[in-house]
Amino acid sequence: MRKLLVLFVVALCVVLLAGEVSIWSWRSQDADVWKQVEQELRKMGKDIKINFTAFAPTEYDAKITVALQTGTGPDIVYSRKLPG
Repeated sequence: MRKLLVLFVVALCVVLLAGEVSIWSWRSQDADVWKQVEQELRKMGKDIKINFTAFAPTEYDAKITVALQTGTGPDIVYSRKLPG
């Protein structure tokens, strides 16, 4: 429940700035959580579309690196502990 609340707060902050939010992760099991967040936001009267994309864990770091270098990434990224 706490995890859902944290995700909900993050999404709510982004919703105030945009009607559509893209989220990237390596955790495909979180797709249902983001669907729930979207449903709860809609119940609150927020017109929001959450586009959750999960990549293979072995490809995720490279995808994020390219997105950061080219400025083409999502609104929200899941982050892992970085070296150093």
